[in-house]
Amino acid sequence: MKPKPPPHLDKDAAAEWRRITKEMDAAGILDAADRSILALYIQTWANYRSASREVATDGMVIVWPNGQVGPSPHYRIMKELAPQLRAMLSALGLTPAARARAQARAAAPVEEPGDLDI
Repeated sequence: MKPKPPPHLDKDAAAEWRRITKEMDAAGILDAADRSILALYIQTWANYRSASREVATDGMVIVWPNGQVGPSPHYRIMKELAPQLRAMLSALGLTPAARARAQARAAAPVEEPGDLDI
């Protein structure tokens, strides 16, 4: 059963929800129990996207009001959120490495219990 998106999603986040759930459904890995991790992924993704738009406009480095040059706070947000997004995508089975692990588990032979020598 396909989980319903949270009602508070903006247009971009709702589009990502539809995209990611469609991809997961096509791969046969979507379950209603995934709603919470999907909601967390979507919110993190939306925050990352918002920060990346600011970086695209202002750049990774800014001049602070005191004249000092330093990293944009939006760039810092992107750097902090990227590993979180990777971890969530992996948990959802949506990275190449996660898919390879799942395929390896599926291909592994199932060992039948043998007679025990007692």
